[in-house]
Amino acid sequence: MRRQTFDIHLEAEVAVGTPGSVTGGRDSTDYLSGSLLLGAAAAQLYRELGEMAWLVFHSGKVRFGDALPLAPSGLCALPTPLCLAAPKATAGDETRMLNLAVSGRQTGYDKVGAPYLSAAGELVRPATHYRLKTAIDPRSGVSMARQLYGFHSLAAGQVYRGELSADDDVSESVFARLVDVLSGYVRLGRSRSAEYGRCRVVPVTRVPQTNAPAEDGLVTLLLLSNLAVEDDAGVPCTLPSSASLGLPAGELVAERCFVRHARHAIYNAAYRAFEADVTIIVRGSVLCYRFDAATAAAVTAEPERYAGLLQQRGLGRLLVNPPFLLGKTPVFKTMPEPQKTQPAPKPQSLLLDWLEAHRDHRDSESEVRRAAETWYGELAALYDSARVRSGAPVSVVKGPSPAQWGRIAEAVGRETAGVVDLKRLEKALFHATTGICREGDPDWGVTVFDKRLEDALGKPPTFTAWLRAKLKAQEADGVDSVPQDETKRVLVLAHFARFAADRAKQQRSLTEVELESL
Repeated sequence: MRRQTFDIHLEAEVAVGTPGSVTGGRDSTDYLSGSLLLGAAAAQLYRELGEMAWLVFHSGKVRFGDALPLAPSGLCALPTPLCLAAPKATAGDETRMLNLAVSGRQTGYDKVGAPYLSAAGELVRPATHYRLKTAIDPRSGVSMARQLYGFHSLAAGQVYRGELSADDDVSESVFARLVDVLSGYVRLGRSRSAEYGRCRVVPVTRVPQTNAPAEDGLVTLLLLSNLAVEDDAGVPCTLPSSASLGLPAGELVAERCFVRHARHAIYNAAYRAFEADVTIIVRGSVLCYRFDAATAAAVTAEPERYAGLLQQRGLGRLLVNPPFLLGKTPVFKTMPEPQKTQPAPKPQSLLLDWLEAHRDHRDSESEVRRAAETWYGELAALYDSARVRSGAPVSVVKGPSPAQWGRIAEAVGRETAGVVDLKRLEKALFHATTGICREGDPDWGVTVFDKRLEDALGKPPTFTAWLRAKLKAQEADGVDSVPQDETKRVLVLAHFARFAADRAKQQRSLTEVELESL
């Protein structure tokens, strides 16, 4: 058997009418039926295939499976089995589930509200929308009176996973052509000529379903899609035997079966009418059969199979012995580890290279500016603490003058104009005899209050010690105000020196105002 799995990304809302809705409003299904993909492929290939079209689109040897939503973990969600129930008393907490097929009917339990369930126990509720619209009169271009209608639709941004499978007597070239036609952008559902239905179909590697071996000859079947079964006389089987499903003869275990029925009406666009109703067993139903040990092992050897009518439309897909339906309480497999995806290779583009360089330069400038503003905030406190610590009156300014900060800006500017040499800059600033910020300078040697730096040095710091710590990235408690890159620290100092000169001028202006007020 040939198989190909697809991920269908909804790039716009998709409105899919529920099958068999003839009158009244049509709700949207919460899944993408296989008939949608069948129609998308037939629209392009029916004439091209010629006589082969019957084999591909009508015989059931090629099956366009229903697309089910993906869970947050990336696993494909399954229709929630009807035999699973949650306690009524814990409304909203549906993780405490009970398998009524094994435990028997229980009071105080109600069906699980989420329509889908992953093999890891994740409850999945697809997002839907409802949009109210009005018909437009083509003659006047205005809305028509009493012509309101609405669309139920699946929300954009969701991902659904479906599967295309074919028997071996379908040639490999035809199957490859089907895969090629379905891949890419397609429009599905209603109102495709408007804003609905745009999807992107991506072929992905198939992840096979897992099942458990049969115990005591019991085989449980979970319906992943609707199932239509008829006997030899054409009468619908509401509770089919194993032989009706193409399985060996076995005993139906009715007390472990949970089924729900509905009618399915297919709309034929060729002659614009609905075909005869088909009685179906609804997806999520559970069937159970008992076989002898050898037969049960043969049946469970294949985790997935198709049965019944209309297989080409995705009906009749069965999951054999899912592990979480074998005990009284469902036991799910562990959540898969998130996969690390490799980044896509960067295209060769001069424009892209220029934009990335411009972005990096802008980000670097923002980081330098933020660090300089942080230093400036600390400097304002240092000036105040220098005057208080020295016991000087308000008329006296303690600390470096604007001219001294200007000399620092000139020295740093010479470094940034060429290749930055941090040792050469430190010599120009902190040399014992010729440095601009040498310790013996009466302005730079003023002690300030900085508890963090004082604890690190073991003595009261000075303006010189504070600036040296900033330039050497000697932060005692790991504050992010000092970039670890040497070149960035020099650029920060260049910005900061201009700010500091303005701060020194402002300090002297404030002092003059205070003196005038006295």
